[in-house]
This record gives sequence, structure tokens and C-alpha cells, in this order.
Amino acid sequence: QRGKVTRKLQAVGKSLLDIEAEEVENALQAVRDAEEDALINGDSTANPKQFNGIRKLIPGGQVVTAGTNGAPLSLELLDAAIDLNRGVPGMLIMSKKANRKLNSLLQVQQRFVDTMEVKGGFRVQVYNGIPIFRSAFVSESQAQGTANNTTDIFVLDTSAVWIGDLTPLKMARLAQKSSQFSEFDIFEDIALVLANDIKASRLAGVTL
Repeated sequence: QRGKVTRKLQAVGKSLLDIEAEEVENALQAVRDAEEDALINGDSTANPKQFNGIRKLIPGGQVVTAGTNGAPLSLELLDAAIDLNRGVPGMLIMSKKANRKLNSLLQVQQRFVDTMEVKGGFRVQVYNGIPIFRSAFVSESQAQGTANNTTDIFVLDTSAVWIGDLTPLKMARLAQKSSQFSEFDIFEDIALVLANDIKASRLAGVTL
């Protein structure tokens, strides 16, 4: 992600350091969003600068399909996707709407919505002891047969799925090319690694 600090912004009263801090924060957010999107939806064929995301890496044999034309989420379908993962699932990834649907199902069955603290010091909801992570980049408009409003839920054993960090996140100021602005790049080189595909599974075709 490339950022700019313009001469005009400096002229209207802010210091160079204040402006640069704001622009760096904006660039970092863009990088974080692109990273999260690629981790889930990355496709190296469609975009050579991307790595394959978890949706593409999980093989067909590790996918539970909710229905030919999609089907609503049920605890039985979610349990089937968890059981298909032959590792020790340590992460569920789903959309916010799917998470709300799961909460509704648990409430109907009068089951508690438990939480736990994960690395980083923040609390997340759990299902059968597995932490749930919500992502805005899990699509809620996937096609499944005649349905075009379906989503995925991913079940991952985090000992077999990780991010390979080739170049840590860095900022580099670029050579001045214009009197109107100075530029910088925020960059990293990473790849998603699925070391053992039987330790990842996906529930597909969940209608919302």
C-alpha cells in the first residue's frame, strides 16, 4: 500500500509527523484488510500477487455442503464440518450474519453462549470449546446451485494452518519525485500455509 503526505496538508497547519502518522495508520488499515481478504479468498490464478486463501486450499473432500441449492445453518451441519476435520479444531471462521444465526440456534436449544480469552488478551465466543472468529471478508453471496446468498464456515486446526512470514511488515520512505508530496510504501511478503489438508474443513452452501 502506497501513502502520500502532501504539501497542502502541511501548509494548512499540521506538522509533518502528525500528517505522516495519520497516513501511515490509513495505509496500515488498507494492508490489514487486503491481508484478511487474501487469507480467506486469495486466488493466485486470478491475481499472481496473491497467495491462495483458505477457501481455495481446502480440498473438495474436506467440504460439507449444506444442500444442492443451499440450506439454512443447523447445529448438525456445523458438527458434521467439525467432525470432518481430523485434527484438533482451534478456530471457526464465519461471517457476522452466520454468527448471529448460530447464536439464535443455541438460544432455541437453551444452550449457553460461552466465551473464552485467546492470545492477544481479547475474548471471543466459543462453540463446543472452539473459538469463533468473525470476518467481514467471508462472503455472504456465494453461489450454490440456484441460491446466490450462501456463505462458508471454516474449521481449522491451527497447528496445521499458519501464515508464513517471509518479510515482516515494514514502511519505507520513497525518493522524492515531486514537490507536491512525499511517498512511502507499507509492505510485507507472506503466504498462507496449509500443512495437512485433513486438518481443515469447510461448511459450504449455508443460506442466510
